[in-house]
Parts: sequence; structure tokens; C-alpha cells
Amino acid sequence: MPDLLYKLTVNDAIKLDCIGADSLHLKRNDWCIAKNDRYQDNGRVTWVGPVPDGTDISEMPRVQRRATLVDQGKANENNFRSKSLHRSVQQRIDHHKLDMDLRSTHLTYDRKRVICVFTAEHRVDFRDLVKDLNHRLDARVE
Repeated sequence: MPDLLYKLTVNDAIKLDCIGADSLHLKRNDWCIAKNDRYQDNGRVTWVGPVPDGTDISEMPRVQRRATLVDQGKANENNFRSKSLHRSVQQRIDHHKLDMDLRSTHLTYDRKRVICVFTAEHRVDFRDLVKDLNHRLDARVE
């Protein structure tokens, strides 16, 4: 079976383009689990279609399966944890006196990564912040 392109919404700030088998029979608004070489995440399908010609799919995350009720429960727990992590990350940003706005904090489905999305008017050196967060959060920070 040919692969399809799935556009997933992980949260308000994170969108993923993934590939997956047509045999998954996923449609818009279905929840699924996707995996790349570094971590596993969950998302809601926002679009399904053919993979455009010439698309390099070698680095794209792959949809593994439709999310089960257990998966959805874990995802909800992760969303709750993300809110707590958001407060912790904001405290560390304030501690380091960085001029940046934290927009989103996301804990991946497998809990291996914390993905922080921020904006800043000027370039910000946040390397010390990332080291600090990696040490404190027991997960890799991106």
C-alpha cells in the first residue's frame, strides 16, 4: 500500500507533517501516534492526502497507529504535566533574565523530550537555560 501524507496538530504551536500507510484508514480529527528517530508523539489529523512528487520522506516522522483510549489518557496526562512544566520553564527564563516570551511547552508522548516554543524581538543566547532545564527536568529540552 502506498504511503500518505498526514498533517498533524500536536498543540497550538506544534504541527507535524508525517507519512503513514493508507491501511491505517485515518481521517480528519482522528488521533494517532507518530514516531521519528528521536521520540514518539501524539497528534490530531488535520489533513490526509497523497505525498507530493519529489518529497523527501526519509526524515519525516511516521504515523505508527491510531491512538487508543489508553494513548489518549496518557496524552491528557502529558498535557496536564506540560502546564506545570510551562510554569517551571518560565521561572527559569526569569531566573536567567532572558528577554523572551515562552509561547508553548510540550511534553512528548513518550516523555523523552520537552519542546519549548518561544519568541523574542532580538537574538537570545539560551544555551545556559537549556543546560539548566535539561538538568532539572529529567528530559531532553528542545
